[in-house]
Amino acid sequence: MAKTISNLIYDKSTRFKQTLMTVAADDSYPTGGYPLSAADCGMTTIVNVIITVDGVGTHFGVFDYTNSKLMVFVAAGTQVAGSADINALRFRLRVTGY
Repeated sequence: MAKTISNLIYDKSTRFKQTLMTVAADDSYPTGGYPLSAADCGMTTIVNVIITVDGVGTHFGVFDYTNSKLMVFVAAGTQVAGSADINALRFRLRVTGY
């Protein structure tokens, strides 16, 4: 399965666009992270990504700007293994770009 993006909210009131979105993880984490393109966010270039995780747990998300991927780590700072089942996780992202 692939990530699911929902709850897209666009704010185009300034020079930059902001998109608020929810990304639901799946039962087979791709090695290196979930691809997340600027087009997925309704823009052409991503400038900044703020990520929070729904609920309490030991996982956290990091955006890889070079490869445009949402990477998931555990508290110890180790990236989640490829094919891991993390489908209980939901990430809320505030993406800024243009």
